Amino acid sequence: MIKVSTGDKVQVKRNIYTVDGLLEEGTIVKVDQIGFPDKDLRVTDPVGKIWYIDELDIEAYGQRIKKDS
Repeated sequence: MIKVSTGDKVQVKRNIYTVDGLLEEGTIVKVDQIGFPDKDLRVTDPVGKIWYIDELDIEAYGQRIKKDS
């Protein structure tokens, strides 16, 4: 598990398929909001599309994010 805050950039760990499209593994997304009831994060991809994903589907990207031990 990693600790993220709004504005952090994270990387998607696996392909996420929805009726609206595919968020591909390895995509760098920006965290917009944290703590939705059914999903953990609201993120924006490089194109600007909004995605609602679980925190387990992301991994650290960059140096500001710290992994929990």
